[in-house]
Amino acid sequence: MAYWPRHLENNSWGVVKGQVELQVRLDRELPDLPRKIGMAARQLLAAAELTDPTMPATGK
Repeated sequence: MAYWPRHLENNSWGVVKGQVELQVRLDRELPDLPRKIGMAARQLLAAAELTDPTMPATGK
């Protein structure tokens, strides 16, 4: 989520603009964050099950 474009690093206006855009994005996405975190966690677990034979399968 903390995406930071490389071309904005050495540009003070770009930094301010990037912070504003990040804040706007956070304000817009924050109410939905718990659901997104839950989805991401499930996806990570599913990916780990596929790639790690030592993890027990959850039976999907």
